Amino acid sequence: MIKIFFLIIVTSFSLTAQSVVVNKFFNSGKTGGVDDAVELLVVQKNLNMKGMILKDFSSSMNGDNGGRYIFKDVDFWGKIPSGTLIVIQVKDSSADLDTTDYIISVGLRDTSLFTSLGGTFDIATTELVMIKASGSDPSGTEGSIHGFGSGSAGTFFNQAPNPKLRSTGTTPANKFAFARNTTSSITDFDGTDADTSSALTLGLPNNSTNELYINRLRGLTSVDNIINPNKNFILFNNYPNPFNPSTNIKFYLDKDSNIELKVYNALGNLVTTLVKGYHRSGSYEINFNAKNLPGGVYFYELKTDFGKDVKRMIFVK
Repeated sequence: MIKIFFLIIVTSFSLTAQSVVVNKFFNSGKTGGVDDAVELLVVQKNLNMKGMILKDFSSSMNGDNGGRYIFKDVDFWGKIPSGTLIVIQVKDSSADLDTTDYIISVGLRDTSLFTSLGGTFDIATTELVMIKASGSDPSGTEGSIHGFGSGSAGTFFNQAPNPKLRSTGTTPANKFAFARNTTSSITDFDGTDADTSSALTLGLPNNSTNELYINRLRGLTSVDNIINPNKNFILFNNYPNPFNPSTNIKFYLDKDSNIELKVYNALGNLVTTLVKGYHRSGSYEINFNAKNLPGGVYFYELKTDFGKDVKRMIFVK
């Protein structure tokens, strides 16, 4: 009985102590893994990711000659807020390094942030993606913080320590493997509470239960908790961000108000007025399409009778 109780305690600690997990990954189907992506979810508060390793396993989880990248010892990786979604794409540059909105978008081949340890990072139909602890051997599975696979479990998935997540479905071209996160807790990232889809967006929660868990990590549980009583409104972060070519801007009014929702470019010039007029209290969501605009940083401002708020978004063209 004592041994069983001890095992339960150890298992529970292992699951709740996870600092970062793989929330989803994407197979673009392009040669050399171009535009393939992994989305990490930071669980630990102010996580130091310096020296961590991101890798994939080739040959249906039975080979260990995929890509291996180490998070460089730079200030940016030293303090990532809990609840941050880190979108890592197989690209040469990074699009968004602002953590204040809990979403960042970085290029795996951006040499200012990552160092290649060899191999080609290329998401396959049957795949295993792993985030490993700083100081780990890039080879094998020892030191795994979290692994996420799709398809039939291969040699290295079976060898990997818990917690590890697997979708029984595969990830062919233009498919995501994603955590369902059914109970909105960290324990969902161990087992088979996962699926595949072609209808997800990088930088956005996978579903309502995943969104609830992410908001808890960010310290947000409902509109009532996050609204500023002195403002009587809230302007949310746009989704997705970065975006191409459209994004959704959501705001909430606690009281009736005259409002103006405007978009400005990086120089402060007005691009468009999305909404203007008197609005009843409640939630609103507006779509902004930038297809005729140049790529870059834009700002959206909500003015109300109670004050104003401004947020930043990035159009990647």
